[in-house]
Amino acid sequence: MYQLQPMRHTRPLLGSYVEMIANAPPKLAERGVSAAFAELKHVHQQMNFHDAESDLSRINLYAWKRPVSISPSTLRVLCFARQLARQTDGLFDFTTGGCLVREGRLPDHGFCDLYARGWDALLLLCLLYTSP
Repeated sequence: MYQLQPMRHTRPLLGSYVEMIANAPPKLAERGVSAAFAELKHVHQQMNFHDAESDLSRINLYAWKRPVSISPSTLRVLCFARQLARQTDGLFDFTTGGCLVREGRLPDHGFCDLYARGWDALLLLCLLYTSP
């Protein structure tokens, strides 16, 4: 009986490096790791603060003045983030992007004042305009 060797792959995604480790027969591990990275790439494209065309950037740029169409998965993540923020009394803060832009640590894609409107109002608008 032979020992499976864990397969490790690392790629830059989500503003960091993501490592996948699969402990399966080589072909199955490769398919699983490839599928997982494909899904993360999709999430990265939708919610990447660095990409001016992502759902997240379009929300920051336009949602305060007009409806923005976003993917259902982006909406779920934002609603979950709001829920975590409420449950932790703000210890989990998903609104720190504005501070990081002002400090030059995140790119400024021409956002208006990121604190000009409440996040609850923005998310409510997102909910209204993404519903079928």
